[in-house]
Amino acid sequence: MSDRNWEICRPGFKPGRWETPQATMNRRGDITLSRVAWELLNCAEHCVLLYDRESQTIGIQPQRAAIRDTYPLTPMAARTSRKVAGAILAHQFGVSFDTTLRFVNPMINEDGILELSLATARPLWHGRRVGAFHKERKHPIEP
Repeated sequence: MSDRNWEICRPGFKPGRWETPQATMNRRGDITLSRVAWELLNCAEHCVLLYDRESQTIGIQPQRAAIRDTYPLTPMAARTSRKVAGAILAHQFGVSFDTTLRFVNPMINEDGILELSLATARPLWHGRRVGAFHKERKHPIEP
């Protein structure tokens, strides 16, 4: 008999890409939340945008009604994701970049605020997608 202590590897639940919360922010400041990230906000129709300068973190606090300083969470075309028009956030706090960013591991804190860290965000465009170029990325063909 073998002297090894074998353990059984049991199949478990592996969340797919669309089962984890995702969020992106484009150059204009629009923040897009996946369905799962929106459900973490209890399917709120409005939100308050927050910003912490020290940690470079954007916060999205859910609101049920349109009160002062709220932004609507607008449904996207597929009706599964939501968009926050946060251009004023980029202007007011000086948050600017030249490409769309994907936030790494967006999560809800103990106060119910969805935290999106700009310090760990990565560019969404990774150089392998074809046909998703902006005008500044296109290079003229030399004759």
